[in-house]
Amino acid sequence: MEGNIYYIRAHDGKINGKDGHEYYFSRNDLKNCVISDLHEGDSVEFSVLIDNGRRRAIKLRKLGGQQSVKNRNTRPGINPAVKLDNFTEQERSIIHKLAEVFYVTNSGDELKVGRSEYKYCFVKPTEDFTEQFNLQREIVVVFSDYANFEPRSLDAAGMIIEKQKSALRLERACNILMSSDQNIESTLRDILKNDLNMQVVIPFSYQEFSRENWDKNSIINRFRAFFFDRDLFDQATPIEKDQFFFGRRDYVQSLVNRARHGEHSGVFGLRRSGKTSVLFAIERALERLGEHCIFFDCQNFHLNRWNELLFQIIKQVSEHYNKTINRKEDDYTEKNAQVLFHQDMNVLLKGESRLTLLFDEIEHITFDIAKTEHWKNGGDYSLYWQTLRSYYQTYSDKLSLIIAGTNPMINETPIVNGYDNPMFQQLTNNTYLPAFDFAHTREMVNKLGGYMGLKFEDDVCALLNTDFGGHPFLIRSICSAINRYITEKNFTKPIKIEKTIYTHVKGEYIKTEADKFCQQILYVLEHNYQTEFLSLKRLALDGKDDNIDSTVISHLIGYNIISENNGLYDFKIEIVKQYLKKKFPYQTIPETREERLTEIMNRRDRCERGLRKLIKTQLLAAYSKEDAKTNVIAALRDKRKSEELSYDELFDANKNELYFSDLIKIIGNNWDCFKNIFERDQRYVGSTLNIINALRCDSHAKDVSDSDFAQFRASIGWLEEVLQDFIA
Repeated sequence: MEGNIYYIRAHDGKINGKDGHEYYFSRNDLKNCVISDLHEGDSVEFSVLIDNGRRRAIKLRKLGGQQSVKNRNTRPGINPAVKLDNFTEQERSIIHKLAEVFYVTNSGDELKVGRSEYKYCFVKPTEDFTEQFNLQREIVVVFSDYANFEPRSLDAAGMIIEKQKSALRLERACNILMSSDQNIESTLRDILKNDLNMQVVIPFSYQEFSRENWDKNSIINRFRAFFFDRDLFDQATPIEKDQFFFGRRDYVQSLVNRARHGEHSGVFGLRRSGKTSVLFAIERALERLGEHCIFFDCQNFHLNRWNELLFQIIKQVSEHYNKTINRKEDDYTEKNAQVLFHQDMNVLLKGESRLTLLFDEIEHITFDIAKTEHWKNGGDYSLYWQTLRSYYQTYSDKLSLIIAGTNPMINETPIVNGYDNPMFQQLTNNTYLPAFDFAHTREMVNKLGGYMGLKFEDDVCALLNTDFGGHPFLIRSICSAINRYITEKNFTKPIKIEKTIYTHVKGEYIKTEADKFCQQILYVLEHNYQTEFLSLKRLALDGKDDNIDSTVISHLIGYNIISENNGLYDFKIEIVKQYLKKKFPYQTIPETREERLTEIMNRRDRCERGLRKLIKTQLLAAYSKEDAKTNVIAALRDKRKSEELSYDELFDANKNELYFSDLIKIIGNNWDCFKNIFERDQRYVGSTLNIINALRCDSHAKDVSDSDFAQFRASIGWLEEVLQDFIA
């Protein structure tokens, strides 16, 4: 059997056989070669062994001698078999100039996209190009002989690749676009900047290649500009293309196989963990297999009632199959929606293979946590899922579901609002997104980084994986910070990212960026799953897991935030732990006298500065500046010195000492100015401020008792809340 390697790791890989089947192999199955000799796209020959129901490739050897996609011996030029008759004279001249940098391997037929026609050829990078830009496969060069840029020309390269029998030897992440539009460079730069899911397109105008000074360096510099200036790590939206999808191919394949066999699955994980990217990958994989699949983003439907959402499913299924159903949304009443749904699905799916429905952001239509009351109270939730469950149980060969959300409560909760939960234990494959391991991390950062001129050393890849718990979004965000640092320092690319650079950037990243990313990741937990958030917070603050519910613990482990070892728990993502400690800094009991005194001093000083701002602002709002100054001085001990200062200088700590007791006296003397701010009676406010003032911290301060410290925390916590606009 022959085939092409389409996926390879340090120990194993996968092959697309010429018979259309997928085969796996391990490094022990190789013949006359080692796994480091093999690369994605290589043609191989092998024998077939059925191993526990899986197709295994054994006695595997690489075809074509020692040639590989690594381009070790590729030199610029044109293959003698290449025919250029269908190109214009100007286009032939361009191809010959490209041949000074690349090896032109083939010229293709014309491609029609709509009313437009495009010519194309293939060029193979030389070893120098491979080293600079991580380009190992042949690149498609598309010729667009139109005076104005046509967006459809960006689709041409992908269509060309798909029609090639040897598509695995072609570069999917990059192509070259030759255009008659003289402004093509600026036009493409704007488009690519705003769409990081798009492959890297290197634009050239026909006119550029006519210039006398246009040479090899001009071509290389254009590649450098479009590769090195683009931050492929800065990806805020879900991954929509296979060339930028890493690390979870086996996970996706397992979900695809289960869906094809009628099993219903769950994909669970925290925000920014990659759930939507996985659903998109499942959708692409099913489509490649000729299967039917429809994606639903539930956050777009939470305002719909359950019967209206059933109609939306029917509407999208009919559009997918290009079939007509003579129904209007008004037909789907609460009384007959379930019956109509069964009837309409049977009409639409008649004669069709299995349909897989992908539901993303399931929280928006889930009991207890949805935003809209009709879903939150469980009523619409139960009726909606009852209908779907009834259909797929009645017609088990017609429908599969894959549901994505934060955690599997939809599958774990037996009773909803006093009634049986229709989705209880319905998801046979109830899994969390796996974290990246070292191999996945290395593949992602060096694939994307390679296009940008960054080569991450193995020890840095190990640190990235360990420090950020295998969380792909966090790993990409720190790599983006590294790229910005390299750019700001004007370091020459390509460049090796060694531990010294990583350590420096990581320190700055933790100071300036990490908290906002941790906030994004934990947002859903904090707002929708407060029991889990409070348990995570407790683990971060005091490390105790006493009395934490076992289901909560299993969810936190599933999220890959914490890990368990012989009954002990710790954080897998250290920056999340530090974020929670900073967010809730005064909720653990300090163990030493020094820690207590430090907390008292820091919080008291911060509130003192806030009180100065508050008093200064409120007195000016009630009095003239002269009268406000008089009222401040009236509360001070050294009135003569204070009278020489301006109103603003009275509150300047460098020019006037305003003690905490002075501030208390000013507030008491002018209570009408402050009563609406404090929203408590004057006696309570005075008593609380005196409790705070009584605990002065100096080198001779006595020990602070547990009761005094608890009283201080209660008092200062209240004052911090009052002053939140003045101490931010």
